[in-house]
Order: sequence, then C-alpha cells, then structure tokens
Amino acid sequence: MTLVRDDMELFHNPERGLMNVLVLASGTGTNFEKAYEGSQETGANYSVAYLLTDKERKKGATEPIGAIQRSQRLEISYKSLPGMKICGSYAEAQHGFREYMEYQARVQHFNQMMLDEAVRFEKEHSMMFDIMLLAGYMRFVEGALWRRFERRSINVHPANLTVLDDFNIRKYTGDDAVMSALNNGESRTRSSIILVDPKPDAGAILVSGPWLNYDGLRPVTEDLKDGHQGRQKEVSDWPALKFVLRTMANGDLGLHRRKFHPDGNPIVVYKGEEMPYKGYDMEV
Repeated sequence: MTLVRDDMELFHNPERGLMNVLVLASGTGTNFEKAYEGSQETGANYSVAYLLTDKERKKGATEPIGAIQRSQRLEISYKSLPGMKICGSYAEAQHGFREYMEYQARVQHFNQMMLDEAVRFEKEHSMMFDIMLLAGYMRFVEGALWRRFERRSINVHPANLTVLDDFNIRKYTGDDAVMSALNNGESRTRSSIILVDPKPDAGAILVSGPWLNYDGLRPVTEDLKDGHQGRQKEVSDWPALKFVLRTMANGDLGLHRRKFHPDGNPIVVYKGEEMPYKGYDMEV
C-alpha cells in the first residue's frame, strides 16, 4: 500500500537542499569517516558538517582519538568537551542513590553543553542540523540533546534486533551483542541502523544491513569475535550507514505518523511503502 504524504514524517525534504549531519564520537571514528565518504558520492544529498567528541584523547595517550585525527585529515570542524571530567564515573555512581542522582544531574548538564555547542555552530554558520549520528559515541544521550534530535538521531548497532526473548524484549543489545549472538548459536549476523532511544538499543529499526555468515569455532573467543565484527563493519555496518543517510537525505525514508509496532516504535516507511519490524532489508 502506497501512503499519502500526510501519513508520513520524512526525515528530510530534499527540496530544502543538503541534509546537514552532526556526528558524535568517542573513539576511532571509522563510522564517522564512512559517513563522510558516502556524502561525497554522486546524489548523496547530505553533508557531514561537524564532529563533537566527549574527549580529546584517551587516558595516558599523547595523540588525539582517532575520530579527531580523521576530522583533521578530512578538514571537518570538530570540538571536544571533557565528558569524564564533567560527568564522573558511571561505575562509582552505582554505590548509592545519592551518588546516582548526582551523576544523572551531571549527565544532563553535559548533554546541555553538547547541545549548546551544536547550536553555537549552527548560528555561526547560518544553518541547522537535520540528523545526529552517533558514531561510536559511548555516553548517554539524554535531556536537552535527545529532545533536540528526538526521531532525528541514529546509531549503528552490530546485531539483528528482530530476535526477541521470551518476554518479547530484544535479545542482542548492549556492547557485546556480537559475542552474545555467536555464542547463542547464531550462524550469521547483521548490523541495524536504529533511531536513538532513551532505552539502550530500543529505537525503531530503520535499515537491516547485509548478512555475514560465521563458520568459525565455538565457543567463540574474544579474538574470533573481534575478527568477525571487523568483517561485519565492512560487509554490513558501512553499507547500511551510507544507505540510510542517502535515503533520508533524498526524501525516501520516513516514519508513519499513525502506525506503531507493539513495542511502541513507529513503522518505517521507504518510498511510500510500509516496512516490517526490521525496517528496510538490504538483502530483499
């Protein structure tokens, strides 16, 4: 069924010109660079305009983190804010209720600082960001920053998020999703491009990337997992990321205004057609 425009909320109207992307990163910045590469392809219709990081360098390191080095090489403006200094340790915040609430207040403050910096850049360059990409960003996006980019922020998750447990909760979430999937007997893995949600890895699945088979030994060791996940980045992460940014920017991807899945996520719409729970499947 083809939808009328009133049923759809597009991520970007191409008649407005280029879609401007704000990137947040904490580490190597490979997804950041791949997003930029995609923006240079003919007909991409988006620009990777600015990079924000939560650190200048890793503890004890003399060189900037990889994301900053890439931004310098690609000549993309960046700004670093001291996330650990402002927020403190998440682990230490678990010692008591007061410690946790104080930590949450600092997190909210840091998110406001990140938003303030994005707004400063917008005003300075007479533009507005349309999409926020989390490219290996390791902090909670909450409060003002999340509200500013609600239904407009995306993340790459290295797992098939359509697999549910007995309580209909997504099974392969969190930082070690690839290891969980492989040690649970999955014979192949894929990456998902999702909307950022206050709950970890709970947002709508926009695109499900290509599959990568696993034929290695079991139980899976850390080295085997790392090797597989490295290949998955090339096979699934990066093609899916470039695809989702391009389709957003060209007005092909959006959200249904009135229809939702049982978990509360909006139904994804691609070229006027409703997509299933897995979003657009790059292998169909």
